[in-house]
Amino acid sequence: MLYGMSLLYGYTGQVNFSELGSFLQNHQITYGIVFGLVFVLIGLCFKLAIVPFHMWAPDVYQGAPTIVTAFFSTAPKAALVTFLIRLMNEELVNVKSYVQPIFLYVSALSVLISAFGPYVSKT
Repeated sequence: MLYGMSLLYGYTGQVNFSELGSFLQNHQITYGIVFGLVFVLIGLCFKLAIVPFHMWAPDVYQGAPTIVTAFFSTAPKAALVTFLIRLMNEELVNVKSYVQPIFLYVSALSVLISAFGPYVSKT
């Protein structure tokens, strides 16, 4: 995620998301900017424990009290989903066409692996 942020800063010179959005409206989107956004999204998918980064989540919560596990498995993820919705709908509207297929494939894989993964691993 940090590498993606550094790529975005290197190609745009902006660190604020609203300034980055206005920069992307006025300038051509290069491959470096797209790679930076993809790396940032990969880092966010890791924090959300989305496929293919879902395997670490059970290890993190193992041995913790139920209340702590319930809080740490829901609150940060809800905040991050809210952040992603606001980021894509308000600040980075121009790159939505680049990022939307990534979210589509990752969400479909997450649903499929979580639904059929336990049955495949038993065989």
